[in-house]
Amino acid sequence: MDKIMMIAENGCAVIEKGNLAFEEHLTKEQFLEIVSLLQNNPFSQKHEYLLSGKKAAYIHKDASKEYENYISQFYEPIIRVKDFSVVDDLIFNIIVNFQDKILSKANEWINQEIPYVTAITTGFGIANIVIKGLSKRTGLEYICKQLDIKPEEVLVFGDNLNDYEMFEFAGTKIAPENARKQLKAIASEVIASHETASVMTYLENICKDLEKNDKKSTIRA
Repeated sequence: MDKIMMIAENGCAVIEKGNLAFEEHLTKEQFLEIVSLLQNNPFSQKHEYLLSGKKAAYIHKDASKEYENYISQFYEPIIRVKDFSVVDDLIFNIIVNFQDKILSKANEWINQEIPYVTAITTGFGIANIVIKGLSKRTGLEYICKQLDIKPEEVLVFGDNLNDYEMFEFAGTKIAPENARKQLKAIASEVIASHETASVMTYLENICKDLEKNDKKSTIRA
């Protein structure tokens, strides 16, 4: 793991050697304004939203147990709070659950109501609310700058709209067959559905090719 750098929080954080190397946050005033809007939104069931923080993730005390069980697959620990103004943490972003059929309209509504954020689809009926201008591309650009890697040397995989900016940046972008049409339209290659382990197969083939090239170089030497 010491050799791996990870983009987290939809581009709001980069983790290197177990530590945060890069991070961006919502201010307290901003996340409280967003929460106030979400509590009265016309699309989502009440309290189906979560604040993703540096120390923990936070949901409303009246959120359903079903929602907590579902969202705990992706976030831990989860803390229930009555009033989000008592949250003493740095908040990376806010996620909201919507039904798939209204997700696009819900994102548009959030983006219109709060101009300093971007709500983007991440999959599983979830909208991710981040400071405008932040995306997975932000984290990827940071890593490339640190390691002196050019965009044309970068290969990425993606299947949902929160991967789009990252696709625009990378020289090679691979989308599975079940990816959003917007990503497949700009992909370098479309492979089989991720349900067939196509991404793992693709990576294994890259490793095999590298191993073959190493052996050829050794023989020539």
